[in-house]
Amino acid sequence: MIVTTDMYVIKIACGKIIILAFLDWFCSESSSVSTTVSKNVFVGNQRTSVRLESVEWDALDEICRDKGCRLRDICLEVSGDRDQGRSFTSALRVYCLTYFRKKSQLVTQGNPQSGQA
Repeated sequence: MIVTTDMYVIKIACGKIIILAFLDWFCSESSSVSTTVSKNVFVGNQRTSVRLESVEWDALDEICRDKGCRLRDICLEVSGDRDQGRSFTSALRVYCLTYFRKKSQLVTQGNPQSGQA
């Protein structure tokens, strides 16, 4: 079974979820070109700079829309939950992946919710 969210193409086989591609990369001929974007984000009252692929920023925007929150709220949550040795940028990437994996599981279980993961 193949499931598509706004950002990912996901294959589900034998009870395992495999992210095939970010849709932007899947549909783009120039997927090998780096599209990193640096943005200043707030973790609480502390401003920090984060460099992510543009599709990762898009994924964070989608999560914010789904959850009805701001990026700074997600950054604060990620910062509080991350493992000691993990960089903040890496923790954001893991958060996005985990969110969309949970969202795809809801879809495969027939749950029509928007993916409140």
